[in-house]
Amino acid sequence: VVGMTINITADGVLRNLRRQRNSDGNNQKTYYIPQHPLFTYISCPNFFGEILEWFGFVIASQFSLPAMAFFIYTSSNLVPRAIAHHEWYK
Repeated sequence: VVGMTINITADGVLRNLRRQRNSDGNNQKTYYIPQHPLFTYISCPNFFGEILEWFGFVIASQFSLPAMAFFIYTSSNLVPRAIAHHEWYK
């Protein structure tokens, strides 16, 4: 539940960062670096929340092999993306 709350909240923050800029009649999306408490200590709390969700699923499934495999696969996918996002934010 905690992971899902973090994930949903962080996704909402990121979604609201994209604003339409209408200068000179040009509709162009502009991206901003998040300024929210979730982003204070971690660059991608949405990814962290999703990893936490899947870890909770592993625990709920009593560490079944398919659940653990999915957790490892998801973490292996999201951690490199989070590192890339962190580098972009710098």
